[in-house]
Amino acid sequence: MLLVLALQGCGQGKNKTSATDKSNIGTNNNSVNAKAVDFEVVDDPVKKFNETEIRAEQGDAKAQYDLGVIYAKGTGVEKDVAKSFEWFHKAAEQGIVGAQIEIAWMYKKGKGVQQDFGESVKWYQKAAEQGNVDAQYALGGMYDKADGVPKDMAKAAKWYHMAADQGNATAQGRLGMMYLTADGVERNYSEAFKFCSEAAKQGDQTGLEGLSICYDGGFGVPVDYAKAAEIIRKFAEAGDKYEQRNLGMDCEQGHGVKQDFVEAYKWYNLAASGEDISMLNFLKASGLEPPSKMRDRLAQQMTPEQIAEAQQLAREFKPHKESGSDNSISPENPTASGTGFFITDDGYLISNYHVVKDATKVRLVTSAGMVDAKVIRWMWPMIWLC
Repeated sequence: MLLVLALQGCGQGKNKTSATDKSNIGTNNNSVNAKAVDFEVVDDPVKKFNETEIRAEQGDAKAQYDLGVIYAKGTGVEKDVAKSFEWFHKAAEQGIVGAQIEIAWMYKKGKGVQQDFGESVKWYQKAAEQGNVDAQYALGGMYDKADGVPKDMAKAAKWYHMAADQGNATAQGRLGMMYLTADGVERNYSEAFKFCSEAAKQGDQTGLEGLSICYDGGFGVPVDYAKAAEIIRKFAEAGDKYEQRNLGMDCEQGHGVKQDFVEAYKWYNLAASGEDISMLNFLKASGLEPPSKMRDRLAQQMTPEQIAEAQQLAREFKPHKESGSDNSISPENPTASGTGFFITDDGYLISNYHVVKDATKVRLVTSAGMVDAKVIRWMWPMIWLC
């Protein structure tokens, strides 16, 4: 069956949704421009559990996975991690990638089953070989950090590379740094710059750090101190104490930025506020001067007025952190979600019936927030909502 949806208050769909153009859908022999929109569904959790359990016991792999999720979350039934593992395992044996990842993680952490790193690697690899990017990255991380397996940077690079080629930003950033430092792979500055750039475009911190190093040292790209300093500033303004130290040094030396002792003192002062044993030990091991000493040394070249100004700027500083989006506008937590398509400009939508079957509430995720939809007509094989 198909389901046709519309925004509450018909005729507002076109303006209220942030939809992307999709292929044309033919209705009544007429082709109309369709647009995609996400919507969420609130189910009866007990009813969903009972129905899912019946299908799972009949051998339905998807239902087995769903039942594992239900037991893991405790929706409609008491939370039971052991039963969650049991059903995930059944689904995993039938090739459900999501279930394979779940039991790989559970074996790794000893959740619902005795800890077994060998089994964890085995199931991550099954999922990874099916092309799952999360499993590929997880395997890379285990070999990279010797997390339950012997450290093997060549294997880490292999799995990171697979994940990076699929666009995983964290894998791209780590792989870029590996090419930069010849860790598990032959040093290749061009590859280092490529992967760090790809990761940085997605906001990955390691990728951005690697990109800054590439620009500063001319690794795989012409030297560009200004771009390197620009990246460092992003981290410094977000509150990173190490990059605040580095930006202070850039400002003191005029390295990629205009020389400015007041700004340099400010950043040194902010970095010094985060000096702890861990930071001091790291800087000492790296042969680097702590920011407090850099600040005090610089102060000898500054006037009292400049120092006072810099201290005032440091007191007024507030870290700038990008806020993530949160679609959980309502306190009700939807238990299912799906995708529908606009088939008219006045807000009607079409989707698969099973997505909202037995739902007690349907909501559309729009640029204006969460908007309710309601059933207005049923006609086989379609249901109209508004």
